[in-house]
Amino acid sequence: MRIFSKTNIDTFKERLSTTDWTCIYKETDLNNAYDKFHSVVTTALMNHFHPKKLFKQEAQLMLTNPRDAFILGMVSY
Repeated sequence: MRIFSKTNIDTFKERLSTTDWTCIYKETDLNNAYDKFHSVVTTALMNHFHPKKLFKQEAQLMLTNPRDAFILGMVSY
């Protein structure tokens, strides 16, 4: 599970807003442009939304009542 907290989302957005997209804009091959775009976004996702191992109790709460997990701050959208 990845944590999508407000802080993580803000730093992710900041990273994307400061990215130099020139190499993608100048790419003439659509497949290469997509591959480069995908690489940039995936790398940013991995760097800003680190995986979190759930404990058994947390995982059970997520499965039985996702609303409660959201309220407790275990998941944010």
